[in-house]
Amino acid sequence: MAEEPREVIVEREREPRSSNVGTIVAVVIGVLILLALLIWGLPNLTGGNNSTTDVDVEAPVPTTGTGTAE
Repeated sequence: MAEEPREVIVEREREPRSSNVGTIVAVVIGVLILLALLIWGLPNLTGGNNSTTDVDVEAPVPTTGTGTAE
């Protein structure tokens, strides 16, 4: 009888110093971007940014006719 091929799974050894630094950095950057959107983006989208400019303009005074009435 012929032997069937066997599947062998070999796990690589992890270095003891390796950590998920990339994942941690990505999560921190994601949280910072989310906070920035909530602080600056959301008020602009909802109309909460009520920055108005005050301009003092005097209304023109209506003038009456200066001609002589007959």
